Amino acid sequence: MFDLGMWELMLVGIVALLVLGPEKLPKAARTAGYWVRRARQSWYAVRSEIERELAADEFKRSIRDSREALGNSVKQVRESGEHIQRSFTGHLSNLDAEGGDDHRAIPGESEASPETGKAADNDDKTPS
Repeated sequence: MFDLGMWELMLVGIVALLVLGPEKLPKAARTAGYWVRRARQSWYAVRSEIERELAADEFKRSIRDSREALGNSVKQVRESGEHIQRSFTGHLSNLDAEGGDDHRAIPGESEASPETGKAADNDDKTPS
């Protein structure tokens, strides 16, 4: 940080001893240590707050990207469903144009007869 070596620290200590004297130097060292600790704690608090904010922004960005991806997937599914519905409707229209309503009955299933109210056998069944 300040790039102070051992010789620089010894020089500062000797100057402090000469200026303050041996009686006041320990109290001054404790006070200096206290303020250095407070400054360091403040710096760490600011740093952790900035890191939390950046993490929150990253989380929000991740949520937004996921929401957009989900929206795109929903849009693709809807478009596929609409395409299938249009295709199915087109095929039904072609079958109507070709010949009647017989295509609406699913082969192999029985339909209820309007006269009897019971299921009638379909002629399309193959014997087993």
